[in-house]
Amino acid sequence: QQAVQQHVGNHRTPATKWYMKIKPTEMQSSSNNQIKPKVLPQELIRRHRRIAFLGIMHDNLSRGFVNILKDDPSHRWEQVYILFPSDECLKNHLAKNYRDQSVENLIYNKQECRKTLEKLLSQVVQDLRFLQYDQLMHCGSYWDWKDPGGFIHISPLTWGANPKTCPAMNYYWNSRVPSPEYRVYNDGLEYLLETATPFDEIVSLEDGASDTIREDQMQ
Repeated sequence: QQAVQQHVGNHRTPATKWYMKIKPTEMQSSSNNQIKPKVLPQELIRRHRRIAFLGIMHDNLSRGFVNILKDDPSHRWEQVYILFPSDECLKNHLAKNYRDQSVENLIYNKQECRKTLEKLLSQVVQDLRFLQYDQLMHCGSYWDWKDPGGFIHISPLTWGANPKTCPAMNYYWNSRVPSPEYRVYNDGLEYLLETATPFDEIVSLEDGASDTIREDQMQ
């Protein structure tokens, strides 16, 4: 007897497709109901081979790489791009978000973070770039963003708030083609990579900067 075919599903786009492609980052609160600074999940650094970080200080970034290389010294990455704001961008736009630090301290810390990251990653990343940009629209990180399965983390800045405590959103490429929102942020990064300048020269500040981060504190 011939079996009767039954339809158990379809290939139509689900009505909730937007929810599967976009997800807010869950923020943690302290005992006094203050938002805790965001922490980069170490597993993301281990899992992805091509990463771009668009941020300000990147002072917590080295810790994740240190822990992964400690567990697996042979671990390698194909591509890591780290973008910092220029000194002028820090002076003119971002200093107000760091009320407890002077502009001089911010610039010094930025330079120290770059030196630490270069020392850590220069032998384990095939394509390592340090870049500076003049116009900050948001912070973010990009994870294998050119391929299906990748995702983009975007953290818009909030007026007067520390960037580490600003709410964020994740955009996923989990379909045949990326969503329009995903493509917008992907194109934004490509624009930055074309217009950003190399962050190669480390300028020594004549005045000693107080309350700066030390290399052992970053690791």
